Amino acid sequence: MAEAVFAARARLTPLASRIKIDSCGTAAYHVGETPDERTVSTCRKHGVPIDSRARALNAADFRNFTHIIAMDTNNLRNIIAARPPHTPAKIHLFSSFSHDPLIADASPPKSIVDPYYGGINGFETCYEQCVDFSDGFLEMLADGRLDGVQGEAQDFVKEVKKGRKAGL
Repeated sequence: MAEAVFAARARLTPLASRIKIDSCGTAAYHVGETPDERTVSTCRKHGVPIDSRARALNAADFRNFTHIIAMDTNNLRNIIAARPPHTPAKIHLFSSFSHDPLIADASPPKSIVDPYYGGINGFETCYEQCVDFSDGFLEMLADGRLDGVQGEAQDFVKEVKKGRKAGL
């Protein structure tokens, strides 16, 4: 859902032609699968086209994209661990782009709602978060404020890196 919503929001901006958008998972559980039908239904309800297939994160992503955005802290940790040395991609937690400072600056960092095990209301909440976070990212990108990780994710990234150096 995040990829589809982000792409739809990006198309509303002058940045659209300069942005390459893709989505992947940090595990290969669903590679090749289409989105959950409730995701498709929610996106269609809001006029958001969705037609992607799942793929897994790979080393080339860290060279091919300037920003990699995690949906939650577990995926953020996995992305940091998978990052090859000396790659330019900046890693962010999606919620750090919220317009709501209680979400963007939350400690511990907030994750996007994972609606998979719940009802359709969770998909609506997830959609609303994707709109908010996508708009926040696009605004920061447009005005040049994107330089590295944002919000509480900065501290989280530092802690993960410390843990990795300590062998955790």
